[in-house]
Amino acid sequence: MPDINNVELNVLEQTNIVRIKSVLSKEQCAKITKQIIDYKNSNNPAELIGNMNINANIGCWRGKPHFHNGFSEDISMLLIDTIRSACQTYYEMQPSPANISQNIYAPMTKAEWDVWAWVNVNDIGSENREHTHLGDRPYMCGVIYFQAAGTGRIEFMPYNYTYKIVHQAWPYNGVAYYEPEDGDVLLFPPYLLHRVERNNGNQQRVNISFNATTEMNRTFNAGY
Repeated sequence: MPDINNVELNVLEQTNIVRIKSVLSKEQCAKITKQIIDYKNSNNPAELIGNMNINANIGCWRGKPHFHNGFSEDISMLLIDTIRSACQTYYEMQPSPANISQNIYAPMTKAEWDVWAWVNVNDIGSENREHTHLGDRPYMCGVIYFQAAGTGRIEFMPYNYTYKIVHQAWPYNGVAYYEPEDGDVLLFPPYLLHRVERNNGNQQRVNISFNATTEMNRTFNAGY
């Protein structure tokens, strides 16, 4: 066996998923859920522009109440701070590989995150098919769960597993899944293929999803 002090590990390819539990209280989640459902039921005509409520996932409504006064001011500010704080946590948790040619950004603060967000309401029986978030090349993606317990797992599928290109014993090989809990934040890289199981629960699944990039590499206008 080699001397452990003479062994060096450098992880060049690793997919980091971060779950931050109970970021929001049950009371906050209930208040946010009510404002989302009230906004959805208002049939705001602004949501018809660009067909935001028409998508490939049947039974899933999408909208942007934060664009159209759907949230009270205190909830809007709470969500902004929660998202940007979560982005900062994810950024600071990334391991730094050795001997890599890429230029790394200078240290950032949570105020520098440029966020694009949208709300999802999944009816009972609906699901979200496999997809990635590569369209605008964000730095990271995330979701905050407001009403999600018992409504189906989110599953992440790395490409080495999807295309069966590595040995079965390779440690980063397989589907990672999470049972959502109200108040949790989940963050992951945009290239990671993921899906959400069919909602077989007894309530709608309500959350807000977001993409985030940095002001130093802005690829889309701020959405929150």
